[in-house]
Amino acid sequence: MDRTGEVELESYRKLNPLITKISNKHKYTKSSYLQRKGIDLVVWKNDSQLTFEIKATDSDKPEYSSMYCEVCQDVRTCSPGFMYMVESDYLLWIYLASGRIHLMKWKPFKHWFEANLRRYPTHYIENRDTKWDTLGILIPWHDIGTALGKYCYGTFYLDHTPGWDMRLTNLGLA
Repeated sequence: MDRTGEVELESYRKLNPLITKISNKHKYTKSSYLQRKGIDLVVWKNDSQLTFEIKATDSDKPEYSSMYCEVCQDVRTCSPGFMYMVESDYLLWIYLASGRIHLMKWKPFKHWFEANLRRYPTHYIENRDTKWDTLGILIPWHDIGTALGKYCYGTFYLDHTPGWDMRLTNLGLA
């Protein structure tokens, strides 16, 4: 059973305290135009508009110590995955079960990804709940954090708010 809509709504609910910490003026978007650009959230901060792609999963198993970088969202049609669609400023990945969040600046990550993707295993996912199977690259979160550094990447926990200020400042979001 495909739970995509439920997981998405739960992620928005759980992320709200963090998003509100960034800016009280924000909007989760369902605009098909913005969705095609990988934009789920628009935040207004000072005089700037910042955009976020949100990825969420309702599990947090040990095997989720890596990011699944989808390069092909449907292997039958060879349609590009989110790695080639996203145009947002930030990528925010949340594990709903644990409240673990990975937040990174999109452009530095994408540049690093393209330079390093051959170093990591390709992973095929047969999706019985939807009509398409996907192809992606698995990259350990630790490698991403090490490569991007604290000014482009941060890990947050929803139940540990004291660490948020420093990480948001490093990412230019405080």
